[in-house]
Amino acid sequence: MKDKEVVTLNGKIFIYYSNKGMVFRYPTGIDTKQQNIPENQKIIQSLVKKQRDIIYQYRLENGTNPSREWVKGKMKNESVPDNATLMDYFKEFMGFKQSEVKHGNMKLQSLVDYKNLKSSLTGFEKSLKRAIQPLEVTEEMVNKFKLYLTKKGLNNNSVKKRLKSFKIFLNYCESKKYLKLNFEYSRVKIKTYDPTIVH
Repeated sequence: MKDKEVVTLNGKIFIYYSNKGMVFRYPTGIDTKQQNIPENQKIIQSLVKKQRDIIYQYRLENGTNPSREWVKGKMKNESVPDNATLMDYFKEFMGFKQSEVKHGNMKLQSLVDYKNLKSSLTGFEKSLKRAIQPLEVTEEMVNKFKLYLTKKGLNNNSVKKRLKSFKIFLNYCESKKYLKLNFEYSRVKIKTYDPTIVH
């Protein structure tokens, strides 16, 4: 980590940023006595990376360093709570995908697919009467989600599209170390068909 990206104040660990004499300290919620615990190190490194990405993206778009208030606002909006649910992570994922569309790295239609997935996941949670936790993402849970989609009247092609988008989202979560899949996602199968074309 770069010098002064992580600082201590009153026995607490903060992520640090400074621009033109204006200082921003983002609380990690970790005491200095617990700083070297491996899990806490992962949290600190994740927050440092998040701030680096925010600053780097701003520099790319504007050619200069962001203000303290801008970084503060982005860190507050994009940070995921410690007790995050699967939908908390999906909110972050959607922000990333919207940025991809904005910079021409992804087609707008793909964003529509993810919005449809969000609607389906929200409905699935309502049917369960609770929020889905990351540790609950198992093969059984995905199959229940598939069954839910079928019961909601989606045809097999639409169900497969939702499941494909869901897999991409789960891959994102794995890359961020938010969860780890302990099963082969390809085992969740759905038969598709070629739509009839009427001339």
